[in-house]
Amino acid sequence: MFHTGSAKSAIDASNSKFAENSVVVPHGNYDIFNTKSLTRETARAVLNLPAGSNRLVVLSFGNIEDRKGIHELLDAHVELTNSGVDPITIIAGKRMFDSSSRLAITLKSDHLPDDVVLADYRIPFDQVQNYFSACDVVVLPYREGSTSGVLKLAMAFGKPVVAAPVGDLRFEVNGDLGILMKENWDASELAQSIATINERLGTFSELVRVESAKYGWTEIVDKVVSLLDSGVVGDKPADGDGASATR
Repeated sequence: MFHTGSAKSAIDASNSKFAENSVVVPHGNYDIFNTKSLTRETARAVLNLPAGSNRLVVLSFGNIEDRKGIHELLDAHVELTNSGVDPITIIAGKRMFDSSSRLAITLKSDHLPDDVVLADYRIPFDQVQNYFSACDVVVLPYREGSTSGVLKLAMAFGKPVVAAPVGDLRFEVNGDLGILMKENWDASELAQSIATINERLGTFSELVRVESAKYGWTEIVDKVVSLLDSGVVGDKPADGDGASATR
């Protein structure tokens, strides 16, 4: 049993003995972080965001690394600003780069565009919801990667995403969760994808809400139990050997 299509594909291609009955049951969303059900306005006040409560807020969340597409995001921020969208871009997460790196230089406060908010530290559990409740769209413009817990966070808070086609994102991000960019994407495509979601924000948010319900933990547990009962995964118990154990 695998959480993602990419993991299943790798096993299927390996001719492993596990390939025959391999199935995909997705990882559930991270609704455990949503403890207060904050309104967007309240969360923005908590974060003390720049003035303009109805402005588009774009969130990049998680460890801050070169592979996360931060340079392209900053270029996209400038393009959006120049086109009249007037976004606020938040980059939140622990620094995972050398102090002398290009990314470190780029993220110095005097180098950042206006209305880019940098929270370059590990965000405590109880503060994660502030960022996801405050934003309108979550960006995953990764240059490389395997999977993303940030996607599950975005789903839990009903936020559409813009993602690069890397790792499991190419399998998981569909038209109901947001926009999956092309293979050779650049900052301009990132900016246009964010603008497209902004133009149809209500529609995208409702699609995410409906799709995210499929990743609720009750649904995930039901799928696992069904597979166990059917004998597709796990060792099917012999008669009289725990076959009627309480779930």
